[in-house]
Amino acid sequence: MSAEPEPTVLTLAEFHLRIRGLSPEEFAARFPHPFLLEWRPRKSAEEFRGSQTVEPGTMLPSGAPPDSARVAQVRKVTPVSTFRHITVGRTANNDIPLPDACISKMHAYLVAPEPDARDPRWQIVDVSTYGTSVNGERCKTQKPTPLLQATKESAAPVISLADLHFLFLEHPEAVLRALASLWQRSAPRSAGR
Repeated sequence: MSAEPEPTVLTLAEFHLRIRGLSPEEFAARFPHPFLLEWRPRKSAEEFRGSQTVEPGTMLPSGAPPDSARVAQVRKVTPVSTFRHITVGRTANNDIPLPDACISKMHAYLVAPEPDARDPRWQIVDVSTYGTSVNGERCKTQKPTPLLQATKESAAPVISLADLHFLFLEHPEAVLRALASLWQRSAPRSAGR
């Protein structure tokens, strides 16, 4: 019997429990891939005017407290798939499943830079009905959009999948800083429960 693969999408609270006690070096070794970190409250289903169909058993999104913000590991989960890119979509067969009404069944996919590529940036390709944006600029359907790397001078790119907003974080140090910031915002709320 094979072990169940680790889920790629967890809430901030669930992910915090998994990484508690890891040093920065241990975190980097265990999670060598980029992350998508949800950073704005989700809109309620009533505010979204697209299709309201969701997979059976899923909840429609609502305004979420910071500790329920999602942390998504940008990694391939289905190695048997002939499609080598990392898919994001509403259904469970995506590498990054986001079961929200505003997300298409397959909304977008992320393309890792090739080794020795002239352009070492990750790219995102929109294949959705509802649209994908990077830093507020709408992506052209079926055309790769490069994601700039965050530096000390520039912030991490914001990927908007319809009404959902994520920071794209490539480096473990940036992931840990962003997680710590989000966790601090949610700590007073969590402590009062």
